[in-house]
Amino acid sequence: MKVCRVFYFTIFRILEDVNKPYARTTVSNLEASSNLLWTHAIISIALLPIGIGMMCHFSSIIKTDNEQVAKRTLFIRRIPKPKAVKDVLIRFIEANVPSAKVEGVQFVYDAKNLKTLHQNYINVVNAKYYCREYAEEYRERCEVRPYLLGHFGGLCCCCSCCPKIDGFRHYESREHELEKDLEKEYRNTISNPVGSVFMTFQNERMAQNVYKYLRENQERACSYFQCFSCCSRFGAWLMSWCSDRREDDLKSHQWLVSYAPSPEDVYW
Repeated sequence: MKVCRVFYFTIFRILEDVNKPYARTTVSNLEASSNLLWTHAIISIALLPIGIGMMCHFSSIIKTDNEQVAKRTLFIRRIPKPKAVKDVLIRFIEANVPSAKVEGVQFVYDAKNLKTLHQNYINVVNAKYYCREYAEEYRERCEVRPYLLGHFGGLCCCCSCCPKIDGFRHYESREHELEKDLEKEYRNTISNPVGSVFMTFQNERMAQNVYKYLRENQERACSYFQCFSCCSRFGAWLMSWCSDRREDDLKSHQWLVSYAPSPEDVYW
């Protein structure tokens, strides 16, 4: 035990300079054989779990804006594409759950083609800048073969088949074409949502009520026609036909609903 006290005292002697004014208020002033060193060590160890407990308590109370938005936002899928209209969805939800007030509706779009076009556009712009820098550095125009296997065009065929053209002009023309394609694809993407939405409500209670209604609606439809759907295709068709008669044309019994993830966890 004496060795431990000496070691503890030595550490504090190294960390604190007794010549500094603040060092006069630290444990460095104690002798190596003082029992107050054990008091200091015990208090320090006792404060550690207390500090951790206080941090956990206050971190559970503090809520960020993103967490609050996520808890009052539902992610709804399998909505018929022709019916994926903002006003139609809001009227349906507020008509069936009167206590719910929709604050916002964000549709999900398939931007795969748009992303590919954008990447091609970035590549063309970089190639155009390269041709410009090439001309400034070497005092001559950069010539390219923008064909399939154009890098090997000069080796396997004559110049008339794959002639070289001015690189800057080619990529500049290609840039204008991609700009038009991007604008066209953007309009096409925005006008064709995929049938999934993020629906935000005014508070968490409203989101819970809508979640409960949609889940009960789905479970009720399944319980009514479970025996038919398991028997044959005719049963599945009968289930769909009867559900369309019994429910609305939005086919809400087929919707999949879940709480939306935090915005940081969504790959946009």
